[in-house]
Amino acid sequence: MLNEAVVICEFLRRLPLFDKLSALELTNVAGKMKGVTFEAGDVVLREGDSGDNFFLIRDGKVGIYQSGAGEGPVASLGSGECFGEQALITERPRNATVITQERLTAYRLAKDDFRAAVDASPSFREQLYKIYFQRQ
Repeated sequence: MLNEAVVICEFLRRLPLFDKLSALELTNVAGKMKGVTFEAGDVVLREGDSGDNFFLIRDGKVGIYQSGAGEGPVASLGSGECFGEQALITERPRNATVITQERLTAYRLAKDDFRAAVDASPSFREQLYKIYFQRQ
């Protein structure tokens, strides 16, 4: 369990979203994340659904699909990358569908815990909004 928390903290620290958090704040966030596994072809998030989780990829890949953008993915994400934060930031429905391209091991952070991390750190909140607007 301790080893897993260290791995999560290392992943989180590499993300611009979390790089301003202190070691204690990162540890608190990591402690609230739960491991989840999906098989290839599983839908993790569906466009139009409400946002209730943030995901950090440990192993595997996902494709990001948006209606009106054609048949293929608009982006692919892999180990150390995250998704699901936009709906949590804006409190709007999901703007994309996320489908696993191979077996996926990820960490999930529930909306309330994500919001608590945002509220605990003004620099974290600023980073979230900066990243959100860059993705627009």
